[in-house]
Amino acid sequence: RASLVNEKTLAEIAEEMGFSDSIRLGKGEALTGGAKKPRLLASAFEAFVGCLYREKGYNEVTPFLESLFEERLNQMDLSVSFETDYKTRLQEKIQEKVKKTPRYFVTDEEGPDHSKTFYIEVRVDDTVLAVGSGKSKKQAEQDAARVALELKSEL
Repeated sequence: RASLVNEKTLAEIAEEMGFSDSIRLGKGEALTGGAKKPRLLASAFEAFVGCLYREKGYNEVTPFLESLFEERLNQMDLSVSFETDYKTRLQEKIQEKVKKTPRYFVTDEEGPDHSKTFYIEVRVDDTVLAVGSGKSKKQAEQDAARVALELKSEL
Protein backbone atom coordinates (compact mmCIF):
# COMPACT_ATOMS: atom_id res chain seq x y z
CA ARG A 1 0.00 0.00 0.00
CA ALA A 2 2.73 2.45 0.96
CA SER A 3 4.49 1.80 -2.33
CA LEU A 4 1.36 2.76 -4.24
CA VAL A 5 -0.35 5.40 -2.12
CA ASN A 6 2.37 7.99 -1.70
CA GLU A 7 3.05 11.60 -2.61
CA LYS A 8 4.60 10.76 -5.97
CA THR A 9 1.73 8.57 -7.16
CA LEU A 10 -1.01 10.85 -5.83
CA ALA A 11 0.67 13.85 -7.47
CA GLU A 12 0.85 11.97 -10.79
CA ILE A 13 -2.86 11.16 -10.61
CA ALA A 14 -3.71 14.75 -9.69
CA GLU A 15 -1.66 16.00 -12.64
CA GLU A 16 -3.38 13.52 -14.99
CA MET A 17 -6.74 14.77 -13.75
CA GLY A 18 -5.78 18.39 -14.43
CA PHE A 19 -5.53 19.54 -10.85
CA SER A 20 -2.52 21.77 -11.58
CA ASP A 21 -4.79 23.92 -13.77
CA SER A 22 -7.43 24.20 -11.03
CA ILE A 23 -5.50 24.73 -7.79
CA ARG A 24 -5.94 28.23 -6.38
CA LEU A 25 -2.71 29.45 -4.83
CA GLY A 26 -1.42 32.56 -3.17
CA LYS A 27 0.74 34.88 -5.24
CA GLY A 28 4.06 33.66 -3.79
CA GLU A 29 3.23 29.98 -4.23
CA ALA A 30 1.98 30.57 -7.75
CA LEU A 31 5.19 32.41 -8.68
CA THR A 32 7.32 29.48 -7.47
CA GLY A 33 5.39 26.92 -9.53
CA GLY A 34 3.27 25.66 -6.65
CA ALA A 35 0.67 24.13 -8.95
CA LYS A 36 3.29 21.62 -10.11
CA LYS A 37 4.70 20.77 -6.67
CA PRO A 38 4.08 17.09 -5.85
CA ARG A 39 3.28 17.86 -2.20
CA LEU A 40 0.52 20.31 -3.15
CA LEU A 41 -0.86 18.13 -5.92
CA ALA A 42 -0.98 15.07 -3.65
CA SER A 43 -2.65 17.09 -0.89
CA ALA A 44 -5.22 18.48 -3.32
CA PHE A 45 -5.99 14.98 -4.55
CA GLU A 46 -6.39 13.69 -0.99
CA ALA A 47 -8.76 16.58 -0.21
CA PHE A 48 -10.72 15.84 -3.38
CA VAL A 49 -11.09 12.16 -2.43
CA GLY A 50 -12.17 13.14 1.08
CA CYS A 51 -14.86 15.46 -0.27
CA LEU A 52 -15.97 12.85 -2.79
CA TYR A 53 -16.24 10.27 -0.02
CA ARG A 54 -18.30 12.59 2.17
CA GLU A 55 -20.57 13.49 -0.73
CA LYS A 56 -21.00 10.10 -2.42
CA GLY A 57 -20.03 7.52 0.21
CA TYR A 58 -17.79 4.47 0.22
CA ASN A 59 -19.73 2.41 -2.34
CA GLU A 60 -19.52 5.13 -5.00
CA VAL A 61 -15.93 6.21 -4.36
CA THR A 62 -14.35 2.75 -4.19
CA PRO A 63 -14.85 1.82 -7.88
CA PHE A 64 -13.56 5.25 -8.92
CA LEU A 65 -10.39 4.85 -6.85
CA GLU A 66 -9.91 1.27 -8.01
CA SER A 67 -10.01 2.48 -11.63
CA LEU A 68 -7.35 5.11 -10.88
CA PHE A 69 -4.96 2.68 -9.18
CA GLU A 70 -5.64 -0.58 -11.04
CA GLU A 71 -3.18 -0.06 -13.92
CA ARG A 72 -0.47 1.21 -11.58
CA LEU A 73 -0.95 -1.78 -9.30
CA ASN A 74 -0.77 -4.20 -12.20
CA GLN A 75 2.47 -2.60 -13.45
CA MET A 76 4.12 -2.40 -10.04
CA ASP A 77 7.00 -4.69 -9.20
CA LEU A 78 6.15 -5.17 -5.54
CA SER A 79 9.50 -6.72 -4.69
CA VAL A 80 11.35 -3.59 -5.88
CA SER A 81 8.89 -1.25 -4.18
CA PHE A 82 9.15 -3.13 -0.90
CA GLU A 83 12.93 -3.32 -1.17
CA THR A 84 13.23 0.48 -1.32
CA ASP A 85 10.52 1.20 1.28
CA TYR A 86 12.78 1.09 4.31
CA LYS A 87 10.16 2.43 6.73
CA THR A 88 7.75 -0.42 5.97
CA ARG A 89 10.51 -3.01 6.18
CA LEU A 90 11.77 -1.63 9.51
CA GLN A 91 8.26 -1.41 10.94
CA GLU A 92 7.50 -5.02 10.03
CA LYS A 93 10.75 -6.26 11.58
CA ILE A 94 10.29 -4.26 14.79
CA GLN A 95 6.65 -5.26 15.19
CA GLU A 96 7.49 -8.90 14.60
CA LYS A 97 10.27 -8.83 17.16
CA VAL A 98 9.02 -6.54 19.97
CA LYS A 99 5.39 -5.78 19.01
CA LYS A 100 6.05 -2.01 18.92
CA THR A 101 5.99 0.62 16.21
CA PRO A 102 9.10 2.69 15.48
CA ARG A 103 8.59 6.44 15.79
CA TYR A 104 10.36 9.24 13.93
CA PHE A 105 11.47 12.55 15.44
CA VAL A 106 12.97 15.62 13.77
CA THR A 107 16.19 16.43 15.62
CA ASP A 108 17.51 19.25 13.45
CA GLU A 109 16.91 21.30 10.31
CA GLU A 110 19.46 23.33 8.45
CA GLY A 111 19.49 25.53 5.40
CA PRO A 112 17.10 28.09 3.95
CA ASP A 113 13.39 27.29 3.74
CA HIS A 114 13.57 26.50 0.01
CA SER A 115 16.47 24.07 0.49
CA LYS A 116 16.34 22.55 3.96
CA THR A 117 18.01 19.40 5.14
CA PHE A 118 16.14 17.50 7.85
CA TYR A 119 17.70 15.17 10.41
CA ILE A 120 15.47 12.52 11.94
CA GLU A 121 15.92 9.88 14.63
CA VAL A 122 14.03 6.61 14.50
CA ARG A 123 13.28 5.23 17.96
CA VAL A 124 11.58 2.36 19.67
CA ASP A 125 10.50 3.60 23.08
CA ASP A 126 13.51 5.62 24.28
CA THR A 127 16.09 3.70 22.25
CA VAL A 128 17.48 5.54 19.22
CA LEU A 129 18.00 3.04 16.42
CA ALA A 130 19.50 5.43 13.86
CA VAL A 131 19.62 8.94 12.45
CA GLY A 132 18.93 9.86 8.84
CA SER A 133 18.85 12.99 6.73
CA GLY A 134 17.11 14.21 3.61
CA LYS A 135 15.69 17.16 1.71
CA SER A 136 12.22 16.37 3.06
CA LYS A 137 11.03 14.84 6.32
CA LYS A 138 9.83 11.77 4.40
CA GLN A 139 13.22 11.30 2.76
CA ALA A 140 14.96 11.70 6.11
CA GLU A 141 12.62 9.13 7.69
CA GLN A 142 13.36 6.64 4.90
CA ASP A 143 17.08 7.30 5.35
CA ALA A 144 16.88 6.77 9.13
CA ALA A 145 15.00 3.49 8.58
CA ARG A 146 17.57 2.40 5.97
CA VAL A 147 20.43 3.13 8.37
CA ALA A 148 18.63 1.29 11.19
CA LEU A 149 18.19 -1.77 8.98
CA GLU A 150 21.88 -1.69 8.01
CA LEU A 151 23.09 -1.16 11.59
CA LYS A 152 20.73 -3.62 13.22
CA SER A 153 21.06 -6.61 10.94
CA GLU A 154 19.72 -8.73 13.80
CA LEU A 155 16.34 -6.92 13.55
